[in-house]
Parts: sequence; C-alpha cells; structure tokens
Amino acid sequence: LDKYEEGIIIASHCLDRNINQMYDIMQQLLRETNFDNVEKLRTIIYGNATNMMNSVVESGHAYAKTFAASRIAPAMGSSEIYGGMTQVYFMNKLATTEDFQSIINKLKEISSYLLSKPSLQVAITCDAEAVDQNEVMLKKFLTSFPDVTKSNSHAFEQPKFQMSPEKAFFPLPFAVNFSAKCFRGIPYTHPDGSKLQVLASLMKTHYLHREIREKNGAYGGGAMYSPASGIFSFFSYRDPKTLETLETYKQAIDWVANRKFSQQEMGEAKLSIFQSIDAPISVAQEGLIYFEDRINDDMRQLRREQLLSVTEDDIKEAAKILEQQERSNWSSVAIIGEGKPEILEGGKWKVYQ
Repeated sequence: LDKYEEGIIIASHCLDRNINQMYDIMQQLLRETNFDNVEKLRTIIYGNATNMMNSVVESGHAYAKTFAASRIAPAMGSSEIYGGMTQVYFMNKLATTEDFQSIINKLKEISSYLLSKPSLQVAITCDAEAVDQNEVMLKKFLTSFPDVTKSNSHAFEQPKFQMSPEKAFFPLPFAVNFSAKCFRGIPYTHPDGSKLQVLASLMKTHYLHREIREKNGAYGGGAMYSPASGIFSFFSYRDPKTLETLETYKQAIDWVANRKFSQQEMGEAKLSIFQSIDAPISVAQEGLIYFEDRINDDMRQLRREQLLSVTEDDIKEAAKILEQQERSNWSSVAIIGEGKPEILEGGKWKVYQ
C-alpha cells in the first residue's frame, strides 16, 4: 500500500488502417506542443478551473473520499494533489494569475523531465495481424524522445509518508454537503481485503441506505472498499444532515456486531461485487489492470476465491478492523459544503479555504 509510481497516462485507439496516423498524432502531441501560445493556455486554465468546480458540485463525495484517504495512504496523497480538492483550489488560483510566462516556463521544465525514453512505459492491445505494424511505428515513435544522460536526468524521491488523520472541512456555497470517512485497509491479495469488501456491500444495502437517505434525507450514501488502493470508505452526497451522518458511520460498525446475516444476504452481497469485477470490458481496456496497478490474472483469481469463501464470522472480524482504527483515531474525515457554525467553531475541524 505504501509503494506507487507517479505518471501521466496518454491513451488512444484506432482502426488498423489508421495505425500510422495515430502514432503521428501522438508524436505531434507530445513532441510539438506549443507552450508559448498564451491565449490558448489561458483558455485551457479557465476551462479546467470551471470544469473542476462543476465536478465538485456533481461528485463532491468523490473529492471528499480522495482527500480523507490522502491522509492515511501515500498513493491517495498523490491522487489528491493532482485530482482532488488541492487541485481544484490550485486551478482556481491559477485562473486568477496574469504571470503566464512563469507557467509556460514550468510546463516546459516538466515536459523535459517526463518526456524521455527511459521514463516511457507502453501498453498496446491489438489483433495478431497488427502486431508487426505497431512494432515498427512504436520504434519510430520512441526515436523522437531523448535519452537521459547524467547531465539532464533528475532523480526524484518520494517524501517519506506519515499518516496524519484529520477532520477536514472545505466551505463552499452549497445548500447541502458531501462527506466521507476513510480507513486504511489491506494489500490486494490479503484475505482480509475480501472480507472488508463484502462488509461494505452489506452495510450499504442493509443499513446505510436506510439511515443516510431515508432518515437523514441525503440524496445518497453508502460504503465501499477499493481493493487496489486498500481504502475502506463511508460516504454521503447532497446531505443536509452531515454531522448526523458521521454518527451513522460509527453506528454502522456497531450494527454489524449485533446483526445476523442470512446466506441469501451474504450471497447477494458477493454477487453485487462479482457483477462489477467481472463486468465486460472493451478491447482497449484489456490488460490495463496489470499495466496500471500491476494486478495480474493469478492475483485476480485468488481474490475471486477469497470473496467466495467469506463467511458471516469473517464479516464480524472485518468490522473489528474498522472498530480498532476508530478507537485509535486512525480514520480520516472530510466534508465539502455549507459552513455551519457547529463545524466552523470549536477548533475540532481543520478548515481549508
């Protein structure tokens, strides 16, 4: 859970007859970008700032989850910086600047760090008949990138990560709030990860939906476990009673200890998980789970078997994992939305303006 790589993913797809043109477009995009076009850069920055803020309005719970998780898992810290509330605030600040030359210089510098041959990793999915043509075009494509030498290479070492769970609040002019509470989980192939995933499904269906939506009046909410990131999350969206919902998250853990789960309920929870992990994928997505997350077919099959073997006793054990983290204050919370006095006052919440 503590190891990860940072990178930029650029993807494309085409018909076999357009393979050459696809590589030409990719080369033009990566090697011939005109960073000096100030008006175009201004438009992109303004557009990104607007789009990201609109995204928070639509999916604030996802931003809350990312921020809360960033305090307990290093890879999620990177996700927060480049795609979370930190990036939203950064883009809005960037949209107010007039110092575009400074931005241009930094973009060129970043480009020189990233776009070198040794830093590239390539994944190609194609028919057997297109392999040779892709190999020829890929070799030609790679020759346009410089080799890194000692004089122009820049070693980069990730800072040492320290867990720093917190209660974070982002005041925004919304009539309702988005919330998330995250717990650190287990590596992908550890059997406890499957227990946590089934637990999340049971909590969402049999407790959280009723408590968060029907009683608290939120538009929706639930629990989820991400096997790749190892993060267990509670969340709510468009929630008028966020502080009550935070109590609901705690109560959900206690609820599991006293709840009997039938074989049918266990089976339905597992089925809902398999419907997502074994859902049909496009040809372009084949192999990407290994390319991006280094999860191979053997690991995926092991996880399927672990999911099938989860019992009611395993669910109780998984709840104890969350309970222990709750008692140790290892969970992290984030709320995005209306700045109510009970949140802003008292010093219990860290406010990000």
